[in-house]
Amino acid sequence: MPANPGMGQEVVLVGLDSPRHAELHAMLVARIADIRNPQSTMPIIALVDAAAEVETELWSHLERMKEDAIIVLQRAVKQVETGTYGNCRVRRHDHDNQPCNRRISMRRLRKFPLTGKCGTCERKELRHRPQIRRR
Repeated sequence: MPANPGMGQEVVLVGLDSPRHAELHAMLVARIADIRNPQSTMPIIALVDAAAEVETELWSHLERMKEDAIIVLQRAVKQVETGTYGNCRVRRHDHDNQPCNRRISMRRLRKFPLTGKCGTCERKELRHRPQIRRR
């Protein structure tokens, strides 16, 4: 079975069944097939331009991520100073929208120092996230 979408492998989007998602998925898979086609009508210069555009966008995105990380780290420093760093901040829908407030394990904080979620809340969120299944 091929490892890449658009190459004969059927992909089922679980939880993303809107017409918009289906259209976007079809558009992207068709674009992949067009690029891989040796008789593609897409000129090489368009591919080079697209690659340059993606590279510029990627660097811009990385800069924003660095800035966001600094902001989150500065917030974490303030939380350490106020004694609130390391507590889960996930809002619990079953308890009047109050934060979970469980202590996040040191092991988890060492691995993910920017997390605001305890392991329990992270696992609950992952169970409810849309998944992609390949057939």
